[in-house]
Amino acid sequence: MNDKSQIEIEAEEARRVLDSPAFRRATTIVKAKIIQDFESTNLFQKRKRDEAWRRLKTLRAIESELKRQIDAGYQAERQREAKNRHKKLRGL
Repeated sequence: MNDKSQIEIEAEEARRVLDSPAFRRATTIVKAKIIQDFESTNLFQKRKRDEAWRRLKTLRAIESELKRQIDAGYQAERQREAKNRHKKLRGL
């Protein structure tokens, strides 16, 4: 019986995204472009540097959220397994 919670399902989806070679390539390319944009600025291009910083922080926030969802799914799975073990012990 598949009794996975919504959190566990979302965690699996997040894992597939993070493990996707296409996603990893895309984020690597985008990060490199953002860093290149940042490094190409001079002291007087504060707005351009700030925009690059915001883009990098946004990309990292997306990655962080996916990792958070994976962690939440792991915790939900552990709780479900513990609950199932408890049910089996009570049934003995």
